[in-house]
Amino acid sequence: MCDLLRTQGREWTETRISAQFKGKKKTGAIGQTLDILESLGLIRHDDRDGQTRWYAAELQQTS
Repeated sequence: MCDLLRTQGREWTETRISAQFKGKKKTGAIGQTLDILESLGLIRHDDRDGQTRWYAAELQQTS
């Protein structure tokens, strides 16, 4: 999942990430995985327009 965010070079919503994987019970696992990757400093998130967008930490935008 981290590679997906890193190699695509853009922000992803959890729904969009989920669409990249097969299986019915993936949404909860994807959310947990995103939280773990963020706690490890590999990815970051941004809350805008009522949606959380995830991206690779190395792609973090400066304001």
